[in-house]
Amino acid sequence: MAKPLFSIVIPTYNRQDVVIYAIESVIQQTFDDYEIIVCDNFSTDNTPKVVRRFNDPRLRYIRTPRHFVIADNWEFARSQAKGELILMLSDDDALVSTALECF
Repeated sequence: MAKPLFSIVIPTYNRQDVVIYAIESVIQQTFDDYEIIVCDNFSTDNTPKVVRRFNDPRLRYIRTPRHFVIADNWEFARSQAKGELILMLSDDDALVSTALECF
């Protein structure tokens, strides 16, 4: 994949029930020059399994090597971004269907 315009970074921890909706809200965008990075903060639930169900080449799942405090997880997640611009999206948030169309 060429360097995307946007990296949409979703840090998460034990949120298998809501991270699905955050990912889906990004995938449903009509703008498609982005990557999605789900950074799992060493979850103990089924977050890895849930995220890996998505079959989208723009999605990268990254798991931290151990559980980090929230600020360190967000920074680790941000450091994985390859895009020119970074959008941090909480795992319980969503993008509206035209959020990226202005680019």
